[in-house]
Parts: sequence; C-alpha cells; structure tokens
Amino acid sequence: MMDRTKRLFSMRRFCARATLMLCAILLSMPASAADQIGTLAAQINAAHKARQYKAMQADLERFLALRPGSPQGIYLMAIARADRGDQKGAFAALGQLADMGLHFDIRKQADFAPMRDAPEFASLEKRFAANLAPVGRIQPAFQLKEKGFLPEGIAHDPASGDFFVSSVHLRKIVRVHDGQASTFADRDDGLWGVFGMQVDARRGVLWATSAALPQAQGFDPAQDGRTALFRFDLRDGTLLGKYAAPRDKARHQFNDLTVAADGSVYVADGDGGVYVLKPEAKSLKLLTPAGELHSAQGLALSAEGRYLYVADYGGGLYAYDLQAQQLLRVHAPVDVCVYGIDGLVRHGRDLVATQNAVQPQRVVRYKLDDSGLAIASAEVLAANNERLPEPTLLTTAGGALYLVANSQWSRFDDQGRPLAGAVLHAPRLVKLGLH
Repeated sequence: MMDRTKRLFSMRRFCARATLMLCAILLSMPASAADQIGTLAAQINAAHKARQYKAMQADLERFLALRPGSPQGIYLMAIARADRGDQKGAFAALGQLADMGLHFDIRKQADFAPMRDAPEFASLEKRFAANLAPVGRIQPAFQLKEKGFLPEGIAHDPASGDFFVSSVHLRKIVRVHDGQASTFADRDDGLWGVFGMQVDARRGVLWATSAALPQAQGFDPAQDGRTALFRFDLRDGTLLGKYAAPRDKARHQFNDLTVAADGSVYVADGDGGVYVLKPEAKSLKLLTPAGELHSAQGLALSAEGRYLYVADYGGGLYAYDLQAQQLLRVHAPVDVCVYGIDGLVRHGRDLVATQNAVQPQRVVRYKLDDSGLAIASAEVLAANNERLPEPTLLTTAGGALYLVANSQWSRFDDQGRPLAGAVLHAPRLVKLGLH
C-alpha cells in the first residue's frame, strides 16, 4: 500500500468491508523480479471472485510463505477453508487472529454462515470481542489549537525539553515550548506535507521528511511524488540543507527517519525502501535492495547500532544488518502481528510501534530475543482508548512515550479533500508510561 493512501484504506474501509479490502490491500502491493506478491495477490482475488477456493487456498499458502503471519492472508485463508468445508481449519486460522489481539466481525462474513451454529463460533466471537477492551493508561501531554492540522510526526529535544510536531495539511513544523506552539518552519522553506522528524541534539539539527501529496494545502499535481529530507538549525529553524529523492522513474515519498550516533540519517520511503545520508554526503544513497520493501515506514536502530529495524507496512518487520549489508526478516511467533506498523522507536532492547492498519489500532511493545532478529513476546500497551483514535508516529522522552493521538487521516478522501460532514479537531498529543 502506498503511504499516501494507506491510512484512508485501513481506517475508513478495512473494518467495514474486510474481505474486499483485504483483497484490495493485497492487490496494491507491486510485484518485483524478486517478489511474487503482486502476482499471487491478483490470483487470490480472481480465485475468490470465481469461487475457485482450492486454487485460492493454494495461492494463499504460497503468499503466507512469503508474508508469514499476515492478518490479511490468514483471514482469507479462513475464508478459503470455510468455503471448502474445512471448518476445523477455518476456526484454527481465525483463532490465530484472535491470539494476535485483533478483531474481526466474523458474523458479518457470509462465507462463515455455515459455521455459525458450531460452539467454536460463539467462543471465537467472545475472544474477538475481548480484544476490543480498553488497554493502557494514556495521559494528555499537550494540545495544539489549529484545526485541520493533520499532524503526523513528533520529535523531542532533550536539551531544551521542547517538542516538535509536523503538519501534513498545513505544511509546517511547530515548536512547542512550555505548552505554547510557534512556527518553526513552513512552506516558505519549501516544505510540502511534513511527516517524520528527529532531533540530533549533538549536532544542533532537526531532521524532517516532507512529500507533496493531495492532503497538503496548495497541492500541485505536477509535484506529485516529489519528496526530500530537510535539515534545520535546531535553534532558529534556519534551513541548512535539502536532500531530494533520486529523480528516476520510480515514485518516492519520504515519511520517517532515524539518526545514528555518527550522524548518519536513515530515511524511509513509503513507496519503496530505505535511504541513507552519510555525514558530509551531498546526496542520499539507496540502502536496501530495490524492490524488496514495498512501503517502508518506521525506523529504529538497535542499541549497539548494528541493525536498522524497518517496518514495511504490508510486508512485516525487517532488520537491515549494517555490517553485512543484508536485509533480514525479524521472526515473529504465530500469535504476534507485525503488519500495519507506522511509527517505530527503540526503548532499551525493545521495539515500540504504532499499528494503524489493524483493528484495533494500538501501541505494541515487541521484546526481542538476544539475537535481535526474533521477537520473544509482544505486549499491547494501549488500544481501544478514546484518547488514541488514530495514532501515527511517536518518540520517547523522560521514560515516557509521546505520540500523535488524532491524526485524522480518515477525515480526508483519496484526493485530499475533507469528507462531507467531517469535523476536524485540534491535534492532541498524549503520553504513555514505559515500565
């Protein structure tokens, strides 16, 4: 799923029309020479429409071998098994989704109608319902005043205590000092919609990613696909540098970043892989193999700096070994979901993520094993809370997690226009204790 539409699909439509949107999400993944996902997605969709469930199941087995633990794939596998009369297999697949802490309204799925009288069905409904219980003690952090802000990213300066919040719609960054917001940078600096940011306090710099897209004010279709990494003086917002995506035939949309101890900046491309800007370099370099990541989102470095963790929105969680220059999949247990991750940060040896393409949207902590390449367990830190309706990116400060609570992507259509009757609210930033 391309970054500019991912939240619109996942929030407005995903939960309401699960099967159709699952197929749409699969179809939206581009195929590459090294990846059969696009081809398999098309075949799965066609087989489902033609009621060719044996072929659908066979393709789903291949799909899940490439995307292990994909909730979309598992749900469609349950449908394929149910339509083939394999109720036991369908219940097993649905049970795996319930174990992941996800919610699906299986009673509305026509394919499961023959299973509704089975005792396992009622049990599953209770388990799915339990996953909608509120989790986490979320506290208000601060609130901005401008409605229609469409906030996305948040960064923290440990020296001053100031926070920075990015706006996609208003094309600017605000600095929040003692609860009061002021403009730090805006479209006069060449900013389009602003996404992820991070403070490099050691070098006195704020890094930010920005991209031209319909949700930003004054969007020029001729600039669609333009994106860049921006470097600002942390003290006064002076623009110090702008590093554009390569001018090639591919589409690009920088959406998040992280900064290494040596000053290297790693940038996620929502329409592709991960780039790096080395200290003193004048241009970005593609780090991950072309075509292996479809929509890179949150990034985080391991404590010792060897691994760069990458959340691929529709592909799961990866680790790029900076020493071996190799992209590796992070292994997840069968009851842990690593798909639909937007924001990603490291806390100690753990990874903390926001997931906004699953139901319920939530904040999850992944505890890694000693290798750093496998998840030992996962804990939902926050979910189903009215203070956290649409989480996006996040940061840590003073032992707490700070995140954008109400991004409001769901209130805009695919062309960036507010939906009819949509009420826009001022941005809310919240915090969550990390024990």
